[in-house]
Amino acid sequence: MNLIGLSIITFISYIAGFFITLIDIDATQYAAISKEMVLNGSLLEVFYRGKDYLDKPPMLFWTTVFSFKIFGINQFAYRLPSFLISLLGIYSVYRFCRIFYTQQIGVYAVLIVANCQAFYLMHHDVRTDCMLTGFVMLSFWQLAVYMSTKKLKHLFVFSVAVAFAMMTKGPIGLMVIVIAFGSQFIITRNWHYIFNWHYLISIGIIALLLLPMSWGLYHQFDLHPEKFVYGLQGPSGLRFFYWTQSFGRITGESNWNNNPDTFFLVHSFLWSFLPWSLLFVPAFVWAIKVAYQNAKDKLKTNDYISLCGFVFVFVFMSLSSYQLPHYTFVIHPLAAVILARYIYHLRNSKHNSVFLGIIKFTLLLLITLAVYLSCYAFKQHIVLCVCILLSTCIGLIFIFNNKKLIPINKILFAGAFGIACVNLILNASVYPQILKYQAYSEIAFDINQTDKNQPGSLVVFDKDYWCSLDFYLNHKILFSTNQSNLDSISKSENTWILTDTSHYNQIKGLYHFKSTKIYYHFPVSNLSIDFINPETRPMTLSPFVVAKF
Repeated sequence: MNLIGLSIITFISYIAGFFITLIDIDATQYAAISKEMVLNGSLLEVFYRGKDYLDKPPMLFWTTVFSFKIFGINQFAYRLPSFLISLLGIYSVYRFCRIFYTQQIGVYAVLIVANCQAFYLMHHDVRTDCMLTGFVMLSFWQLAVYMSTKKLKHLFVFSVAVAFAMMTKGPIGLMVIVIAFGSQFIITRNWHYIFNWHYLISIGIIALLLLPMSWGLYHQFDLHPEKFVYGLQGPSGLRFFYWTQSFGRITGESNWNNNPDTFFLVHSFLWSFLPWSLLFVPAFVWAIKVAYQNAKDKLKTNDYISLCGFVFVFVFMSLSSYQLPHYTFVIHPLAAVILARYIYHLRNSKHNSVFLGIIKFTLLLLITLAVYLSCYAFKQHIVLCVCILLSTCIGLIFIFNNKKLIPINKILFAGAFGIACVNLILNASVYPQILKYQAYSEIAFDINQTDKNQPGSLVVFDKDYWCSLDFYLNHKILFSTNQSNLDSISKSENTWILTDTSHYNQIKGLYHFKSTKIYYHFPVSNLSIDFINPETRPMTLSPFVVAKF
């Protein structure tokens, strides 16, 4: 197996994720907001369900709207822009390593980052982190080129990438670069890189590109102190995006707080960086030792960029009062560079058999988990999974017994090939079955199929509903908490009602329903052992009723 073959397998596994239903809540909400932008024509002011939206910057929405205009409003068009920008980010990792290290380290880093669990996950469960990571790594590459050549065209591309990163997820798009390169400049005492008047040009470009977003925020929020948004009276949109949303979670100014445990991001990183997590631990320790010795000897190396960028950003995020597992995805490329340097350092080591054993053990656990989920927990596509499993085993045996590959390359090839096949099983078999329990998207699919090409409406009666219904349903969604409203609504053509079983029992004797169906729902973005276990799964499901007047 060569790099081209491995790249094809990785790409196939990525693309298999394009056919998965979007997962509630974040991905479907962003897709629904973009859909609403297309329908109402508003780009600078962001709305969700007709109400002011104040959470994420608009870059993801803007690129998705552009994609919707070309490919139509569908999940493929939603995922495509983030996927393409992520590929650019992966390529940027390679080019970054080529500048500061070697071509081989660049290849290693790409194999690692493109084949870690976080990247497989964020390419189908598309949130802002996928696009953010791509833009951040593009900015790393371009700043590295500028440092080497002093050509302003690279500073221009760097500035554009930083502005786009900030328009994707706020100041964190700038902070990662400032922390990583700033630490490098300070430790190596390269003051001329800090006090460089060319940065004034960069700041000007960034500020200019941020103007449309800033004007939209100012016009939508700052000019309307009478607005009441997310429990806040007259919030400043500018202050929210440039301060409160990121730094306010550390200072306590933000209302967002999910009380994460001290090591939440640590164990989140360990599973999201699979199958490389156990290998990263000694690599991280080695990188610290090397950095300390270089600093002690006053050597002006470039090793501090990836290490300081990873460590300090990780610590910064860990101080936040609100944390989610995908927050660390933006620094996974830096972790990949650290591990790639370590693997390159050990390329002729006698201890490589230990690391080969670690990757075998990790892959065995992952493959066992994938087979369990597909063949026992969700008994579908068993033949497909068996074929993929056999191919995986044959491929791994070939890699481990290939005498032309040095041990280090066996570790990298086996890890990348194994995790790609595991995710092919997950994307082709497991996720499609899990998402059958995402009731809101299933309801939308059924209603769209039943009333195909016929305009109608769905009344959500006295209950909350999730964002997949907004994105996938072609009918108009009405919300009602008043039973008397149903009398007039029930007389309309192609009208449906969605409610829970208790409310349905209250009204079922008052109307003649043409059809009724019960759906069973589980919040699939928060998988639990009880849900995965077929024997206890029924106890985790919430029943909804959909009926047609």
